[in-house]
Amino acid sequence: MLNWFKRKKSHGKALAFVDYEYWFYSYKNKYGIRPDVGQWKAQLEREYDLVDLYIFADFASAGLGEELRKLKAITDKVTDTGTIGQRLKKDMTDFIMLDEIYQSAVSRRGIDTFILFTGDGHFQSVVRYLIHKLGKRVVIYGVTETFSRSLQAAATETLLLPLESELYTRYREMILQDLAHCSKRYDIVPTFLSTIDAVVNRYGAIHEYTRRVLQELIDEGYVYQKEHRLRFGKTVRALATDWERLIKEGIWDPERQG
Repeated sequence: MLNWFKRKKSHGKALAFVDYEYWFYSYKNKYGIRPDVGQWKAQLEREYDLVDLYIFADFASAGLGEELRKLKAITDKVTDTGTIGQRLKKDMTDFIMLDEIYQSAVSRRGIDTFILFTGDGHFQSVVRYLIHKLGKRVVIYGVTETFSRSLQAAATETLLLPLESELYTRYREMILQDLAHCSKRYDIVPTFLSTIDAVVNRYGAIHEYTRRVLQELIDEGYVYQKEHRLRFGKTVRALATDWERLIKEGIWDPERQG
């Protein structure tokens, strides 16, 4: 068993560098979700001896400000690039991140793997430098359909996120949160279409993914439809949730607030 764990960390010591503006906005605009940096870091720690995790972003940008406290709880290496320069802020984030990578390549001894989270082709040069000049392994994470092909070609290994399992889990969570909210309101009768609209409006979710995951929850029997008579005799197919089963299977925590 001990040997198995050693093999899982066979890539040795690693540093990780994240362009959080890229990750945050790519997830938000394409999938309607937010990055789970804590989970990602935990995954890296299972595979590498992760020495440090660096995060870069202009946290004055729309929507990013509320992320800062959460990220600082995960790593003390968070750089707010918005406080450093006012012109060409996205390019400033790239520049500062590139500088930190080069500085680390020179000054940090014993690092075997450099992990980057970015889709920007501007990082090709530093990737080639790390691989061909220093003999390092470079792993790059990017978001599907936003990842420079030339950057992917330069890396030792590339990984695309989000995984289908991540999308399903995150959308299931949003849907169940909304249904839990409805369960406490006698004036709300959730239907298939109204639940989709509510999740899209409440969380900024993408309509297509919300519909797909809600249908999967129905197909799996966690959510079901039943006839519900409204006032004046009108009948609708309302959604009901098997909370007992969800709790039993560890999918839902009754202490959560809907």
